Amino acid sequence: MKIFIVFMMLTFSFSIFAIVQGYKWSVKSNIKTPESAYYAVDYNLVFVSSIDGEGSKKDGKGHISILSSAGKILNENWITGLNAPKGMRSLNGKLWVSDIDELVEIDMNKGKVLKKYPIKGAKFLNDIAISASGEVYVSDTITSKIYLLKNDKISSFVEGPELESPNGLLILDNYLYVAAWGLTTD
Repeated sequence: MKIFIVFMMLTFSFSIFAIVQGYKWSVKSNIKTPESAYYAVDYNLVFVSSIDGEGSKKDGKGHISILSSAGKILNENWITGLNAPKGMRSLNGKLWVSDIDELVEIDMNKGKVLKKYPIKGAKFLNDIAISASGEVYVSDTITSKIYLLKNDKISSFVEGPELESPNGLLILDNYLYVAAWGLTTD
């Protein structure tokens, strides 16, 4: 996997706005501290991670909501008991969620957490990207690392100050694009 780092200014919004399959909609209530919205094409659903508290606090208040592609809340508390869930991606019926220092694997059909992968030394897991072969990459913004889950094992994929606090991840044409804050973690 080749790495390409993109530095960008990131902004936050605490309402959800989306254009999915020609629909324009927004959700402004009933979603508590949304961090990420992910449209799962195979399911025609939008998954929303809600921190519902502080972004780095292990308080068990975080959850995942499901919305229709038209913006209707279908299940506000589909998965509960998370801490501060952030980035999400799916592949083969599994939703992967970053949660402070764990990577969470969820069965999308059963709505059940299958496994949590603790990541030693992680402090602020943020976004996720998944390769076509099923390798899961997760960024840690605080430690300037990107971890890799391959064959049920977590390893450090790349790390260092040159990542400048990686946030967003995207795999496109065998490149891993990294949106970074542009801050060093020295």
